[in-house]
Amino acid sequence: MARLVFEELFPMFKIEGDAIVYDGETPFKGKYHILKEGQKYWVKFRWTQLGDMCYALAGKWKVNLFFEEMGYKEEVVQPEAILDFKMEPDIVNEVQLEVDTNALGSGIYKVVGRILFENPFGVPMPIAAFGDLGMIEIYTAKFPKP
Repeated sequence: MARLVFEELFPMFKIEGDAIVYDGETPFKGKYHILKEGQKYWVKFRWTQLGDMCYALAGKWKVNLFFEEMGYKEEVVQPEAILDFKMEPDIVNEVQLEVDTNALGSGIYKVVGRILFENPFGVPMPIAAFGDLGMIEIYTAKFPKP
């Protein structure tokens, strides 16, 4: 589980949350994971918005996963979800992003999760969070030809 670090620039507004990495139905333990290409891998984000400023804000939450392959580059596979902002405090938001390990391919990746608040016009606001979700290695299982 990764505790999400939130930027707190707005008065009377606070966010608390975390992200949990899963292998199928089971949460991963630790920060390093080895997956077979095609194996299920997903991240569940859960955060609570608190404070009276919730009544004055409008927009959407944008949730992303970013992958950087060690030794190469950032990947174009970036799962994303968008949730409507509910204008009241004590709302628990939850989203689950599934990762296509076939699309990522074999390699070692650093994984970062991000939650970003955008106004109704799609402009990012100074409310954001991120969490280091550790590293994964994806391998391709090949059997020798007889």
